[in-house]
Amino acid sequence: MTEELQPQILEECCGVTLNWKPLEKISIEGDISKCVECETSYIKKSDTRQIYFSKPGENLRHLNCGELVEIVETVHSIHGKDMYEGWGQTVRGKTAYCPKCELRPSSDGKPAISRGPFLGVRD
Repeated sequence: MTEELQPQILEECCGVTLNWKPLEKISIEGDISKCVECETSYIKKSDTRQIYFSKPGENLRHLNCGELVEIVETVHSIHGKDMYEGWGQTVRGKTAYCPKCELRPSSDGKPAISRGPFLGVRD
């Protein structure tokens, strides 16, 4: 981890253009795409723009180095548009990272901005 990672760009797999869509069913923030030829799935993180991939039946790996990706649970405090406005509530999430190329994310997470009082599950 001596040099800063550059955003990764992946536009095609097996000669077919990848169609990136926002992730919906897992709590990692980013986009997902799947190759229609080889069925490899790709996840592009929103914050670092790093790309992880998973071949059918395998775990996520970092596109840059092939290392297995680790998942860390994070806790995000909920704030209003003004960062000083908060409701004392948190939401749990998960963050993926490559232990070889990326720093381990803080379990404290980053503040989440809400448009109104958070009505989800309290921690």
